[in-house]
Amino acid sequence: MKKIFFLFLGVALIGIYSCKKELSFENPNNPNSNVIVGNDCRVNKIAFSDSLSDVGTGSISAVINNLDTTLSVSIFDSLANAAVFDAAITYSNDTIFINANELFVVDLNNRVTRLHGLLDPSDPTSPEVDIDYTYDGAGHLIKKSHSLTSLPNTPFEEVNYTYTNNNLTGMTKIDLTSGDLIQNAVLTYHSLAPKNFIYLFPDEEVYTPFNQFFNFGAKSVNAVKSITVTDFDPGNVPAGTTISTFDNYVLSLDNYVLSATMSGDDAAAIPAFTGRLKFSYKCK
Repeated sequence: MKKIFFLFLGVALIGIYSCKKELSFENPNNPNSNVIVGNDCRVNKIAFSDSLSDVGTGSISAVINNLDTTLSVSIFDSLANAAVFDAAITYSNDTIFINANELFVVDLNNRVTRLHGLLDPSDPTSPEVDIDYTYDGAGHLIKKSHSLTSLPNTPFEEVNYTYTNNNLTGMTKIDLTSGDLIQNAVLTYHSLAPKNFIYLFPDEEVYTPFNQFFNFGAKSVNAVKSITVTDFDPGNVPAGTTISTFDNYVLSLDNYVLSATMSGDDAAAIPAFTGRLKFSYKCK
């Protein structure tokens, strides 16, 4: 199965980053700020800016209410001063609706256990697909199984995650029809251990705007240092590698990440784009 990139995210990338400048990376002497974020908080916005000028280029954000419920997800193009994607989220029992065709199902812990969507979200007539999520006893997401809705319980693709010291350190994506490797990833970490930072699923390419705003189990403990993703052509032939590196972390007094510099390649899985990343939080 070919990879389908989330249409609206692609549009946002073009709009926000077509004018992106060359970036230089500062090294702040003080990695901590005098900001206090609060108690029991999670990321509700990632803003992107030029590292040199600090001019904002765009952001992805969610509206989260006082019940910790995500009500909408938006992508904003700061250069055009316009929203380029906006999804209103609705709920019914254990189901989170993105729209009539696409939804998440959650368990009693509000962890996502299934995504029902389209193989190509830009095409309403595209085949429907179900992705089932499996967690280990520590709450880490360890597997995703992709099946066509028309062929239930017959996965055509599988993603497996491996963890070291409670950090996601490896990923493999396999075509189950051929046995070929589609993609793999290696992640490394700094010694920093911030509170409730971000999810890091390198295989995510389709529904990436929702990655940070729903519950996909336990997050990595440490601050990510690098994400290396390799794609493969049929026959396990390497077809290209992307490397995203993260440094210059600035933490709040209560140990939340306020900002970091990302260099190298964009990391669509977060989603994040090279430059200065600034994080905002919603607290319970």
